[in-house]
Amino acid sequence: MILDTALALLEGVPLCDRCLGRQFAWLSTDSSNPERGRSIKLLMSMAAEQNIKSGNGDWGKRVLAVLAGHGMFEPARKLTEKYAVEYEQYGKCRLCTLNGRSIFEIIPDIVERAAQELETIEFSTFLAGSRPNPRLADMEDELRANYHILYGETLKSDFNREFGKQLRARLGKTPEFQHPDVVVIYDMVADKIQLQISPIFVYGRYRKLQRGIPQSRWDCKACGGKGCEKCGWTGRRYPDSIAEYVGEPMMEAARGTQYKFHAAGREDIDALMLGNGRPFVVEISQPKVRTLDLEAVA
Repeated sequence: MILDTALALLEGVPLCDRCLGRQFAWLSTDSSNPERGRSIKLLMSMAAEQNIKSGNGDWGKRVLAVLAGHGMFEPARKLTEKYAVEYEQYGKCRLCTLNGRSIFEIIPDIVERAAQELETIEFSTFLAGSRPNPRLADMEDELRANYHILYGETLKSDFNREFGKQLRARLGKTPEFQHPDVVVIYDMVADKIQLQISPIFVYGRYRKLQRGIPQSRWDCKACGGKGCEKCGWTGRRYPDSIAEYVGEPMMEAARGTQYKFHAAGREDIDALMLGNGRPFVVEISQPKVRTLDLEAVA
């Protein structure tokens, strides 16, 4: 029975509405975890008072004491006053409290910090994620194993969903679960926000009208690119390359961190590339600008 399991959970550890509801998240899914948890506590409170009124006062008072203490349930606390039930008061949930506050209470602050980090980045879609605190995750896993919880949701999943909802409202952007422009990750241990910006890919064609230019950077064989007397301390056998002529301006325009040049085949260094040119794709990592003026770059 759900109520029996919920009572056993609350007798073991203090749980807020959300964290209790999360243990039954895959039941009656058309409701939130806080709603589910509060509903369970309310039904338990009603059952407790019914038992008190019908003569089974010991069980009812025990349940009220659990709800008022570990359950931190205000309606039950009022009933303990009515029926003179003593209980030990708690104010912190065991499964979501970090540094004295619920991890869910600080989501608005995290959202504001993330919004500031994103101000200098061009993006249309995002995905919110997190790295959970191992202590909280292990505690929840142990709880579920001990009480045979089969329908629960993880703290990480619950947090990510709420984080994503609030971030969407703050940014006015669209969440994308498959290929987001940027992934916003909150590290619960380090209390830091990390942005994982997806690369952009630019397709084009190049023509080589001058001989003696390699397609990609060609390092000096003698020093492996470190620089020596043979290469004049440049580290290079040839001073330039098609990849650099094409990729570096695009990387600068996108304000990326690095680029990769992918060409459809190669030509000899002393050969020309005429006609429509050779197809290529430039992959730019960590771009802060995703919409490029390609005519200006060209």
